[in-house]
Amino acid sequence: MRVGRPPLKSGHVDGLEGPGREKERLRAILETLAGEVTIETACAELDLSRSHFYELRARALQAALDGLIPGVPGRKPKIASVEISEVQRLERESAFLRQELDIARVRTELALVMPNVLREPVRPGGKGSARAGQNSRRPGKRRISTTRGSTS
Repeated sequence: MRVGRPPLKSGHVDGLEGPGREKERLRAILETLAGEVTIETACAELDLSRSHFYELRARALQAALDGLIPGVPGRKPKIASVEISEVQRLERESAFLRQELDIARVRTELALVMPNVLREPVRPGGKGSARAGQNSRRPGKRRISTTRGSTS
């Protein structure tokens, strides 16, 4: 004599959530696996061909096996509200700005250590830079000199 509750067998399907038609199919698959019902009887009850029944059984067993594979332990990570492309764009911009900051630091150091490097060179023999004395004229225009009282 057995002690305890009687086994539910295919009655476990009743406690599952899902549409009634799929529950009937799962119950028939479990009954055929347990040897309670023949495949021909299950096919007749479900109005399926044998090949379709075998296909359903294979898919159900594969889904059951997939459900038993252990997942990643712990909580699932929260999905960031920022899109991945936006994060990548910001990382590129950050790298560019860091590079610009490094360049500015080097220029500042050069200006402090070697102040003549960043100034315009003075031409030998001339006064000041090459542009000295050109402030009064616009480039590209010539002044026409006229003398009073001359006839040509």
